[in-house]
Amino acid sequence: MAGMAAPPTLEVEGLRKSFGPVQAVREVGFRVDAGTAFGVIGPNGAGKTTTLRMILNILTPDAGRALFRGRPTSELPPRLFGYLPEEHGLYPRMRVREQLVFFGQLAGLGGGEARRRADAWIERLALGPWADKPAQALSKGNAQKAQLATALLHEPELIVLDEPFAGLDPVNVDLLKSVIREQVEAGRTLLFSSHRMEHVEELCEGVCLIAGGRALLAGPIGEVKRADGRRTLRLAFARAGDEPAGGEPAADGRANELYEAVARELQLTVARRGVDFWEYLIEPGRRVEPGPLLERIRSFGTPLRFEIGLPSLERIYIDRVEGLREQPDEAAAARNRTTAPREREEVRP
Repeated sequence: MAGMAAPPTLEVEGLRKSFGPVQAVREVGFRVDAGTAFGVIGPNGAGKTTTLRMILNILTPDAGRALFRGRPTSELPPRLFGYLPEEHGLYPRMRVREQLVFFGQLAGLGGGEARRRADAWIERLALGPWADKPAQALSKGNAQKAQLATALLHEPELIVLDEPFAGLDPVNVDLLKSVIREQVEAGRTLLFSSHRMEHVEELCEGVCLIAGGRALLAGPIGEVKRADGRRTLRLAFARAGDEPAGGEPAADGRANELYEAVARELQLTVARRGVDFWEYLIEPGRRVEPGPLLERIRSFGTPLRFEIGLPSLERIYIDRVEGLREQPDEAAAARNRTTAPREREEVRP
């Protein structure tokens, strides 16, 4: 019917996975729209990699399912997927160009087409000087790029990247961002995990936060921010004597006193003490008019930056993860109540 939203390309429903007594993934679900990038975030050991591997059918879930275009991923040919694992899977003694051709042929490409695409990706990722060297000679960043090429060479429809920015310098981070945008513009669906919230905010339309094996929140990033209920005030004062149009933010002890005074007098919670600006939280339900607030701010000093908006994804991440850590794990508490101290055994995921 006209006007109805297109169904999601990827649907993840109620995934669970245990390894012995350890529940790595307890309840994870989210949806990814076709031709978009989606971020999976969470602390170390949260269950992100296990979730990604279940989606790709590398691991079999204990419960739940992953559907790609309405069909279980376990029933689909592997060539539909491209995967960049967190741990590299390159053959250390095989030359880079040979590896790309080899992986391309494994995905069903003919030899000539695999070589053509390998050369194109070598050029695209600036791997030319290392194309005929063994993988073991590569730096971590170049190995990451070579592995990325093996994941994209066969033009998969669903691309899954596990910590793709790890080991990359700023120049190659920008290169990877441009590659991600190109893949999305080509209509492919891309899922990646990252600890860098700014990358997720910049590149993704949706996000899922996993902690303790559970999805704490999932959905379009804008909706996630609005659902938080809070707003932020980002504020930077000019240095004494500087003009607002061309001055620099104040970053000395006196400036800190100004920022602290704002928090104290206006009853705001400091969320970030930065060099370029400070950020305050405006709690849900508190009505703030920008004009009168700005006038009050001017009584403290000359503002270079005054911005009221939604909280950053990083702020939401920190608060939700820290809040979870403050809650006792129900399963662990039950074990502690029913197990004698001498019989307890520490289990590490």
